[in-house]
Amino acid sequence: PAQTLETLAASGADKAGFRGANVTAENVTTDVGVGTTAAQDKHQCPLVKLTRLLNLHPGYASWGGHKGGWLSVPDSLTLGSWSQNFFAQNWQGVTISDANGRVALRIEETSDEELARKYQWKEGAPPMSYANLSSLQGRWETAMYRTGFATENAAEDPSHARVVQMPGPSDSWKTFALFDCAGSLLFVAYLQASVNGFPGASNVYDRNGDLVVHTLADAKIARHLFVDPLGYLLATAEAPRLNDSIPYKDMPKDPARGGMLSYQLKIEEGGYANSSRLLETEYLWVLTAVAQLRAIEDGRTVWSPVLPQILPWAYWLVSASLALSASFVYLLARRRPAPPAGNHMPQVSFKGAAAPPAAWQPHRRGQCTF
Repeated sequence: PAQTLETLAASGADKAGFRGANVTAENVTTDVGVGTTAAQDKHQCPLVKLTRLLNLHPGYASWGGHKGGWLSVPDSLTLGSWSQNFFAQNWQGVTISDANGRVALRIEETSDEELARKYQWKEGAPPMSYANLSSLQGRWETAMYRTGFATENAAEDPSHARVVQMPGPSDSWKTFALFDCAGSLLFVAYLQASVNGFPGASNVYDRNGDLVVHTLADAKIARHLFVDPLGYLLATAEAPRLNDSIPYKDMPKDPARGGMLSYQLKIEEGGYANSSRLLETEYLWVLTAVAQLRAIEDGRTVWSPVLPQILPWAYWLVSASLALSASFVYLLARRRPAPPAGNHMPQVSFKGAAAPPAAWQPHRRGQCTF
């Protein structure tokens, strides 16, 4: 049965069946920008086939990279995986592979200017321009932190405490582009920075610039609700499992796993009127990839790889060493004494010595050469 936003905010129960109240079609476009690419249609880039209940499991980070898997529930089959290469210049990028280890998708950090220049892509209407999302977001913020309060010790007198309103979300966002393995643009994701003890929100646009996903980030527990522009629930991600209701700030974040949390993701069934195409089997990877990217970015606030920090210094050191070596060789060449002018090759004199052997001459036919 449908649940109201207030029920969702007050309850830790599973969000299955939630539909936005007072749904209208105002400012809402269909998923015309959701589709496969030519490389995917020709099977040059594989499609990542997933189930609707997954564990997003982070592996152990190494000095050269980080990997993780998307495991089915309850049999723990690896249906997809992701990896980051810390040697790469754009090391924040994520490579997504299918169950057979074939590269299917790539995610790269980018900017609106670069997207406009390379792909003529432009962001469409923001979430708050959609009537249902604006209403949902307003009530969600009220339930999550606008009416929440916390206590803190007074700086001037630690023996006294004061009540303050819970801080709001960050104004900082990062832009990520989702490509197929051949480099064709599929989606663009905006991720809000995680601050104040809870993760940020996410917005996803299709390749035409239309909004397809907005997330409601829980300020109290490690939970994200993925909704479409009509306010319909698409998926729920919670760490470490659905309905655990553990506060985000209390979740252990292991640096050995890149500071990342393990999330369980439940994707809703589609097939109803005006349901999003992202609920179709071919596109379940979109919600999964965004949830995974959210977990990776949140982990980087706890742990950051060392290699990308030292590689620029190493490049400069190698470049400086090569430049010094070239200068040293050049100076040595300049300091070498030049040979005397003219031809001063030593002349061999045969005066008083046996004559040099005569040069061999070819003999004529019939002549004796002895």
